[in-house]
Amino acid sequence: MSPEPVPPPPPPPPCPGCDCGEPFAERLEKGDEAFRAGDYGMAAELFRSMLAGLARPDRGLCLRLGDALARAGRIPEALGAFRGAARLGALRPEELGELAGGLARALG
Repeated sequence: MSPEPVPPPPPPPPCPGCDCGEPFAERLEKGDEAFRAGDYGMAAELFRSMLAGLARPDRGLCLRLGDALARAGRIPEALGAFRGAARLGALRPEELGELAGGLARALG
């Protein structure tokens, strides 16, 4: 007697504010638009969900995530994103402007 077939797991929940069926470039543009609109939390969640779906991390996406988190005042998380980018290539001073601004705002 063969065992009962196991039903497939439920599909993952959709990404916040995006359609996971969208092409990468369109999702990236949604994150950039959220950032430009000042919705840094949404931009961060979009960038984070995109990174989670990649087989290998993307340095530019790590930097975008870090920028959004720094603007949202989430400095410890921003540092983690910038650390991830640094593992993929040396950070340049011009890439750290949002982090420096976030630190300055946090320090008052």
